[in-house]
Amino acid sequence: MSGPPSLSLRWRPLAPLLLSTGAALLVVAVATRDPTPLFLALPLLLAPVAAGIAGPRSSPSVRVDVSVEGATTDVKVRGTVTPEPSVDARNLLVNSTDR
Repeated sequence: MSGPPSLSLRWRPLAPLLLSTGAALLVVAVATRDPTPLFLALPLLLAPVAAGIAGPRSSPSVRVDVSVEGATTDVKVRGTVTPEPSVDARNLLVNSTDR
């Protein structure tokens, strides 16, 4: 279920908002010749870029083993999720959906 990792940047939905707010504050700082908006703009401009560069490129691949026992109303479902050795299991988020 895994393929080669993607090398492209993955922007979060909030990144354009942060970048545009930072750019607006940068323009205000230059127009008013006041450094205060510049100090507010720098984290907003740098955070999305740093998250895009240092953040994960894709979701880690995991192995899922599931067993189902029983019948009718007495059914037991047991499963294990085993991540790659380089992935800390405490950093995984597992969602289940009812179908």
